[in-house]
Amino acid sequence: MSKKMTAALLIVSLTFNLAVLGVFLYRQFSEAEKPFRPNRPPFREMGISEGQRGQLMNIMRSFRQENRNLQGEIRRNEKALWETIRRQPADSATIDSLVSVIGRLKEEHSRRAMKKLSEAGKLLNEQQRGLLLDMLMRTRPGRRAGGGPAPWQRPPGHRP
Repeated sequence: MSKKMTAALLIVSLTFNLAVLGVFLYRQFSEAEKPFRPNRPPFREMGISEGQRGQLMNIMRSFRQENRNLQGEIRRNEKALWETIRRQPADSATIDSLVSVIGRLKEEHSRRAMKKLSEAGKLLNEQQRGLLLDMLMRTRPGRRAGGGPAPWQRPPGHRP
């Protein structure tokens, strides 16, 4: 093979490799900048109308806004609890007090959530309510990653 042909093949190969590297880097960094979006729009699989979807989104938005302070207070108390536990010796009276406060705050948060869920349930038929509950339980914080059916979907007495 002549030197010109070898040089041409090297240039084509180098150009191709740079193009592949450029596409890889572009995808790597462009994906990192995109905000998180669920795989599918919320409520689409439930078969609800646009009006119902708007009302549900308003209910969820108002719940988040109304409970922002409560969630912040829960986080502050949990942080104080962990800081108290880390201290040596840990003050058991303070720990008991903080656990009690966190329990009351979480109970209030749950009560408010159930009120909003009841409000959302009035907009939906029975099948849609079931799908909404399944969706909420799948996406709740603290869910174990990767494994099996949710605890309420397991047969009675089944332990993983």
